[in-house]
Amino acid sequence: KYLLASNTGELFVLLVTQLVAGMTLPLTTLQILWMNLITDGIPALALGVENGEKNAMTRAPYDPNESILGQGLGQHILLIGGTLGVAALGLGVWAFNSGLEAANGMPAWNTMVFMMLTIAQMGHALGLRSHTESIFRMNFFSNKLLLGAVIGTLVLQLLAVYLPFFNNLFGTNPLTLSQLLICFVLSTIVFWMVELEKLLIRRGIFS
Repeated sequence: KYLLASNTGELFVLLVTQLVAGMTLPLTTLQILWMNLITDGIPALALGVENGEKNAMTRAPYDPNESILGQGLGQHILLIGGTLGVAALGLGVWAFNSGLEAANGMPAWNTMVFMMLTIAQMGHALGLRSHTESIFRMNFFSNKLLLGAVIGTLVLQLLAVYLPFFNNLFGTNPLTLSQLLICFVLSTIVFWMVELEKLLIRRGIFS
């Protein structure tokens, strides 16, 4: 769920920006590799050590002939991947058309998309600690590896945006405080969408 939905959102942004007049690719090859390393690798591994859900042993066994996109996987990819992609694309188009400049006077929109995609995926990882139970009803510190992975990823991402060495390496520009706050606030939409999906699952509306 985590990897497929997150990568679907990234792919959506890369494809659709090419249809918007004047916009170039929002992410460089190195930025994509960077995200695959720190957002796909570390948090995904940490999710693998999450404790089993309380009702896991009371569920009926899966049908061995069921589609690989069954058990809500296809639904999650469309809902969360779509939310991530549309939110990041909307941010990028808005920042591009507004002519926002980073702290160094260079265009800010590429870096804002890069930052927002990374932060949003951390909220996605936290929300997926359970497939059905709200994170607000769970022991927040029970998976310290995931919390460490999220904090470590955020620190590394900030270094990638604010250190001159990484600016040159990744083609990023240091964002202003207001631009950074916009990225953080907008990125939470993915977390809240995961929580909404789980609420609908608990009420039997979603599978």
